[in-house]
Amino acid sequence: MLTSRIRKLCGVFEKQRLLYYNQHRLNGFIVLLPEVDPEIADKLITTNDELPAFSNITTEKLGKLIGKHILDYECCVRNADRKLEESPHLFPNVFEDVLDPLERPTSSFDTVWGVLKTLYLGDIKIVPARIYSNLEKRINIARATRYNTDAIFKACKNCDKNKLTEEQARLIDKHLLEGHLNGLESTPRYRSINNYKTARLLEKQTQFRIRVEAARSQFYLTLDDPFAVRECPAYLLQMMSHEGDGSYDGPWTVKLNYGIAEKYLEYCPDRNLRFMIWHAEDKAASLSEEVRELANSVCLEEIRYLRYELAKCVGYKNHFEANLITKMADSVENIENTFEMFLEVAKPAQYNEVVKLQEFADANHFAHPIQLWDLPYWGRRHKKALFNFDNELLRNFLPFEKVIDGLFALCKRLFGFKFQEFKEVDSWHPDVKFYYIYEPDNEKPVAGFYMDPYRRSTKMKTSPENMYMIPIRNSSRIPRPLMPLTALILNLQPPTKEKPCLMSFSEVKSLFAKFGHNLQYLLSKSSYTEIAGLNFVEFDATEVCSNFMINWLYDRKTFDGICGHYKTGEKFSHIDLDGLRKHLVAFRLCKEMFKAQMDIKMHTKHDIFWLDLGNQLWDKHFIFPRSKYFSDPCRYIDIFASNWGSAYYSHLWSEMLAADIHQAFSEEKDEASVGARFRDTFLTFGGGCHAKEVFRRFRGRDPNPVALLTHFGLTEDVKTISTEDPKLLVTC
Repeated sequence: MLTSRIRKLCGVFEKQRLLYYNQHRLNGFIVLLPEVDPEIADKLITTNDELPAFSNITTEKLGKLIGKHILDYECCVRNADRKLEESPHLFPNVFEDVLDPLERPTSSFDTVWGVLKTLYLGDIKIVPARIYSNLEKRINIARATRYNTDAIFKACKNCDKNKLTEEQARLIDKHLLEGHLNGLESTPRYRSINNYKTARLLEKQTQFRIRVEAARSQFYLTLDDPFAVRECPAYLLQMMSHEGDGSYDGPWTVKLNYGIAEKYLEYCPDRNLRFMIWHAEDKAASLSEEVRELANSVCLEEIRYLRYELAKCVGYKNHFEANLITKMADSVENIENTFEMFLEVAKPAQYNEVVKLQEFADANHFAHPIQLWDLPYWGRRHKKALFNFDNELLRNFLPFEKVIDGLFALCKRLFGFKFQEFKEVDSWHPDVKFYYIYEPDNEKPVAGFYMDPYRRSTKMKTSPENMYMIPIRNSSRIPRPLMPLTALILNLQPPTKEKPCLMSFSEVKSLFAKFGHNLQYLLSKSSYTEIAGLNFVEFDATEVCSNFMINWLYDRKTFDGICGHYKTGEKFSHIDLDGLRKHLVAFRLCKEMFKAQMDIKMHTKHDIFWLDLGNQLWDKHFIFPRSKYFSDPCRYIDIFASNWGSAYYSHLWSEMLAADIHQAFSEEKDEASVGARFRDTFLTFGGGCHAKEVFRRFRGRDPNPVALLTHFGLTEDVKTISTEDPKLLVTC
């Protein structure tokens, strides 16, 4: 049944590709939409500081509104393009006559898109997955229209940027960059080829994702022995419940999807079971996949080749070089030299970490050498023994309301912002709360966000650590200032009569990370939505604010602010936060660098088979033997079916920048002053200023990669590294 289904799913792509290609050869088309009540549209999408009326939204109304805004947006773009082509002399000012008039429909269009995404994650009854998937494709095509018009591109290219403000110049840069990557500087023939290969690439990326998910869904392990789950926390037992009814009773099922297997490996006391689960993941979608239709090796190579061909179409040597123009790092050599320095320290430290872990396991009667499938289990037990850390025990000390209050207090301490709940909000569920953000000495709120904290049946099924931040309305000042809005969608265990909502440490960590993104969207002061928040921020700097907030979680004052037993208020003061941050960090760094280097090599060395690249890089990064079934890249959904292709290094790059930023607080001592400077740079500019310039304005220099090693305590025994050596500064 599964094989037949996969064949059908993969078999329709050729028809879809030809249909897509033929549609893009047409000169135009007519879309007939049902009439939309203007009053409904005004209530949902506003151009002032009013909030969306979520209670008025139904599936039918939302579909009509999205269709209306798509049509309005595309018509506005086409009208501007047509006027420029017919009478270019009537448009001497690209902002007054083209980009400013486009801002209002762009902002409204993005708002209705934000509402759609929020409801998709918050209430699948209103926006089911099938409807969302279809609308997402249509919206992405519509959003690309303004960057695929020759006349607007030429107008931006002829614009004198010396007469523009900094953010106006950045918006022009975005149009030029997007137009260049879309092939607007190429001949019509090359553009047609580019469109064909882009459609082909999207098809292959979809195939890649489907195969990974289907291959993982093949495995399930049923447990009926209480011994095998005796260490599992309650929430994990509920996720594995065979009946799926939220009970704790067995039998229990371990699946590779939904993060269940990954979590169970931390609590599985049986080494044979751990190996069985790890081995199943190791073979999924690989060359050794038993169902041949699910093997991803050929699909992976096709994606690599198509990306290489698309890069050549726009004048680059390879896909990585083409993508580097959207990054903060200026060259592959810069990235690789930085990682080589990290590896020189992290690889020996990884060996020491595993030796200590082995000694601990031996002392606890473990009669085997530690292997990759043993790391999650023994790593968890080792942390508990060394640092008094138990992710689940900490729940009693991390009630959700206390964590939120502590998070707000941290933001006030660093940036001076105040948060106030607005209880008369119109939302999609009674659990949803809404908060306004106030600047110091300002009675009018500058931004607002929804928070939907608890898991329920109408939400998307996911692990508690998976949280979402949805921009609903970005910063925009044309034709008038708009108050930014976002939504935080969490999946926490709901409160009961006996207990409030309690969070694990890893869930708190995810919340801090998402709140960093939240602040960056809400506090941006950009005049244009296309460069507000994280829009047009260089990809390797998009996670700076999230990592910055995570770093504060290991600060004792911050941790004490979020911590208090839900019954007694007692603090969990005997936890070693610094040791916790550094535990097995060298192994994690090596693992991240391996994946980043695989991404770089697979998109620069297009003539070398992916498996050969993996063989070359494995021993360089790990002290563990490589599996004979090694096939990790065949499951790299984020790289081959998402936005992280030629960009995976960005995770570590952002972490490095955040460590350097955090170091400024300890060096300068005055938290309020440094926090204000962070607020006025990283939170204010959004994408309106290049990330390298934002960093220089905050730090007064280029990034120093040693800050990351210092942050994790990896320079303590390395005497050859000097944090003051100017040669170590990353060139941007």
